[in-house]
Amino acid sequence: MKLESISELLNFLNPNKRDVKKCLEAMKSLDVDSIKMKGYTFWNKEGYTRNLISKTESFELFACCWEPGQESRLHDLNGQAGWIKVVQGELDFSVGKIGEDGAPEITEEKKFTPGDLFIQQGKKQMYKIGNNSGVRAISLHLYSLPITYYNVLNGEGTDVENLSIIYHSINGTLI
Repeated sequence: MKLESISELLNFLNPNKRDVKKCLEAMKSLDVDSIKMKGYTFWNKEGYTRNLISKTESFELFACCWEPGQESRLHDLNGQAGWIKVVQGELDFSVGKIGEDGAPEITEEKKFTPGDLFIQQGKKQMYKIGNNSGVRAISLHLYSLPITYYNVLNGEGTDVENLSIIYHSINGTLI
């Protein structure tokens, strides 16, 4: 099986039933490029953007657009399973967890290029994404259930805060 468009991906996923295996299969087989993502990609010099494509009771799908030098904070997915596919550019993923002392521990750092798939595993896993290349990057994010906030590490310390999800566009329309 090969999914070659966002509409094929959405048709493959079941909008009414959480199905982690089907989500993983879909993201592994998805083959899209920046041209096929054009209606869902919006950029902002101030920070990376989240662009909602679809949200149902069982999943949410959105694209993040990264200018060079932009990065997220260290965060989790609030207990949900998630998959991130790099569509364009290069993104650096730093994966970690909160250690026994409450401080963050980065356990893995890896560069992802187009077609690579990051899989969010475990409720205590945290990660951050950064575009350290000289060109724009796009990542496509699929969560097994919609979430309304992330748990984000506040600065360099051990405090964790809830950060509400904010989208810059919904279904191709800037908000």
